Amino acid sequence: MIGVVFVQEDMDWNHARALLPKRLDKHLRDSSNLSISLAREALKSGRVRIVASETPDDSRICPERIVFSEDKIFLDQRLVVPRIIHETQVLNKPLGMTTTMRDPNGRCDISKVLPDLTPGVYPAGRLDRETSGALLLTSDGDLAHCLLRPNSGVEKHYWLWVDSPLELVEATLPRFVSGIELAAKAGSAKPVMARAKSACLSAYKDEHCILRVVLTSGLNRQIRRMCSISKLRLIALHRETFAGVSSPPEASRSRVLLNSEVAELWAQAGGMEFAYRRRFQSLVIEAGRAHSKGEPLLRLERWLATALHSP
Repeated sequence: MIGVVFVQEDMDWNHARALLPKRLDKHLRDSSNLSISLAREALKSGRVRIVASETPDDSRICPERIVFSEDKIFLDQRLVVPRIIHETQVLNKPLGMTTTMRDPNGRCDISKVLPDLTPGVYPAGRLDRETSGALLLTSDGDLAHCLLRPNSGVEKHYWLWVDSPLELVEATLPRFVSGIELAAKAGSAKPVMARAKSACLSAYKDEHCILRVVLTSGLNRQIRRMCSISKLRLIALHRETFAGVSSPPEASRSRVLLNSEVAELWAQAGGMEFAYRRRFQSLVIEAGRAHSKGEPLLRLERWLATALHSP
């Protein structure tokens, strides 16, 4: 079931994507104050009730159930309304903070640094505990996904403080751009080639080199692994900007992004229309997969047929 999505000339993509069918756990994450893991816990504990507007393809209350905008979903007896207005912040992440809302080991986390953070706002990506700097937080799961997808091309600017001989640093910087082979991921035999968009020496002070590195990829601990393989002794790492957005100068401070900044983030992420089409295509694939297994999602197929062929 592949076709052309019907598009109106004045389409409100923010409203349109809010009306797309989605998995129940993602609906709860995007429309309530629950993270995806807490949403699944709520489903397991029986706190969620669904009143379907049509006979559902799957009557179970489970994370993978597809729900529709006409359905009524209740969490703890309260109607869950799809969120249309979103909030995006940028935090100057301090050293030692884990990029999670609540750290199970009791370490410093987002809830301790931002105790008054708007419910439903979660980090878009991660910075490790030893890295400081710009960390985006948003209630818009589509925006986060589009910014973080591997081929988004979104730039992240970093400052590095390195305690290594100047000659070694100058010899290593070109390799950062041409590519450094990292160890294969767990379960994969193929090594990963990590590259920076640019890497330059900004200053040499007190026998320390200050480097500026720009990434457009998001491999786990990429800069630290590249430095380790290159025998560079990295003593500090700070992310200056993410997708052009800079954080407040003081550690542990955050600010809400202006509408113009969010619009620029969407432009870099591919736009709301891209997000809509990506999710629509995922629904097409899901329907096709279920159909090929002999377990058709008839309601979803009807919805897709209407969306694909609307006059």
